[in-house]
Amino acid sequence: MAHDRQPLHKTSESSQTGDGEPLPRRRTCTGYHIYKILTIVYAVFYVLVGLLLLGLGIWIAVVKKDYESITDIVTGPAALCIVVGLIILVSANVGCAGAIKNRLWPLRIFLAIIVIVFIFQVVIGILGYVYREEAIENIGGRLRTTIQDYHLNTNIEYAIDRIQRKGRCCGFKNYDDWESSPRYSCAAGSPERCSVPDSCCQSEQENCGLNARGSGQINRINTRGCETALLNWIEQHLDVLGGTALGLAIIHILGLFVVYVLITKIEDRVRLFKYRKRFFQS
Repeated sequence: MAHDRQPLHKTSESSQTGDGEPLPRRRTCTGYHIYKILTIVYAVFYVLVGLLLLGLGIWIAVVKKDYESITDIVTGPAALCIVVGLIILVSANVGCAGAIKNRLWPLRIFLAIIVIVFIFQVVIGILGYVYREEAIENIGGRLRTTIQDYHLNTNIEYAIDRIQRKGRCCGFKNYDDWESSPRYSCAAGSPERCSVPDSCCQSEQENCGLNARGSGQINRINTRGCETALLNWIEQHLDVLGGTALGLAIIHILGLFVVYVLITKIEDRVRLFKYRKRFFQS
């Protein structure tokens, strides 16, 4: 009986089929392994994209607080950027784990989320362009309205002063826009009649804008309007949001292809393992 017990690792038994033909050895570098590595690399890049979009959205949201009482036109794209960034960070972990452990359901979820993120980023890019055109058409009326409310709302006062200081400008079209302010109008009976805010002054000091429009001393204030400065700020930030989101969305097309091929490779291996298990033995 002892001679019937053969070692499990014996070459004559373990390396041949029942017909005496050697079993095919598993290849160490196949299309499956290549796409697995590519998926993991893409997942790492995907995390970087998520961090970039999240950081960009937060940065825009923080910066626009100075101007949100005048315009909130960048709020929508910035919020969508933050949401997409968070979705990417969560889904990247799912995709990476699925690729490492050869699990189909995490990879399928990852693939579906890539499609959703791609659509969202395209939407952000389109919104950036649409809102950019809307800003050009509507921002003038909005700024003139806020000039009328300048002394009634501290947030509006802060926003307008910041724009005028940073842009070295005064009013929307020009300094005469302050005639629409109840307090600064030349028809007003207040001591501040025919004045402009101190933030309009070329060298800002307390009461430097007092009676600047009525005394013929307009040389001490900035005379050009803030239209160009404000529109440039809005367009610049919308272009950054839209361009970044749209540009990175193109790369997801490659990611979709890589993840989809890996899923098909794993499905093929599962079917092969089911019917020919010995092909996957060491």
